[in-house]
Amino acid sequence: MSEPMEMDDDQTVLTDEARRSKFVLHLAQLVHRGGTVEEQHAARAVVVVPERPSYLPAILLATAGVAFFLTVGGVVFLLAAGAALVGWHRKLVAGVAQVRLLVRIDELGRVSEMELGRSQAA
Repeated sequence: MSEPMEMDDDQTVLTDEARRSKFVLHLAQLVHRGGTVEEQHAARAVVVVPERPSYLPAILLATAGVAFFLTVGGVVFLLAAGAALVGWHRKLVAGVAQVRLLVRIDELGRVSEMELGRSQAA
């Protein structure tokens, strides 16, 4: 009864129960990441998730600063490495920006996310 139905072009159409289950699992993943579901109607929902800051530039700057400190010996490079890490940590802890997403699922069970906008956390 909950088996997928076949379409003419060999694409599998999921039943309503299977689509709903997959959709709820995707929403649960977003909530686990720290998001909140603002509204939900059938196969679409608006979810607010915190923006994930990229830590790679700060780590690369800190590594370069430590490498220059070890090779050249200037204390300025060590201070620059520390400043890069402190700046990244503050951005991470503050969680300043939030992203509003429109999450939808189609008949084939493909979940899509579309960014509606960004806002500052209160």
